[in-house]
Amino acid sequence: MKKLLTIFIITISISHSIAQPQSIDSSAQFQKAKGSLNHPIKNFTKLSTYSLRQYCTDCDMLPKENIYYLNKSDTVKAIYEGKIISVLDMDTYYAIMTKFGKYFIIYIGLEKPTLKKGDYIFQNQFLGMVCKNSFNDDNEYLLRIRILNDKADELDPAIWIKNNPPISEHLALSVPVP
Repeated sequence: MKKLLTIFIITISISHSIAQPQSIDSSAQFQKAKGSLNHPIKNFTKLSTYSLRQYCTDCDMLPKENIYYLNKSDTVKAIYEGKIISVLDMDTYYAIMTKFGKYFIIYIGLEKPTLKKGDYIFQNQFLGMVCKNSFNDDNEYLLRIRILNDKADELDPAIWIKNNPPISEHLALSVPVP
């Protein structure tokens, strides 16, 4: 009986760790990942970061976000694990909000995602496709990403994501990416 109970507990532990990311409640783990997270997409042509806005005189009210510009749709992958707490239909695009510990990541500008509220996602997991920019007539695709803490303070994504171009290389709000 003792052996059967041990196997049952191990089975439950394994299935629980497969069903949920290990550090879903660990804000400390996310802090350690600062500067090492991957971009949510690979084939962007321009990147606008909040860090660039220090050169803008009337930019205090702009959200702290990374804006990725693309010539065609591309896959969006999670930059960190978490639980989806909201999938918002914004008429012409969707937004997904994930939570882990005291942090939130919002992915804005997706085509209709297959994921739903309550789903657990893992780092680099497919979230959806970037949708066409509905704010202009150009053949342009746009993805925005925001990171917030539990006090709703917006954090600069550029310090969390690796390989952001250095600020000294930025000459305008939108920077072409080689």
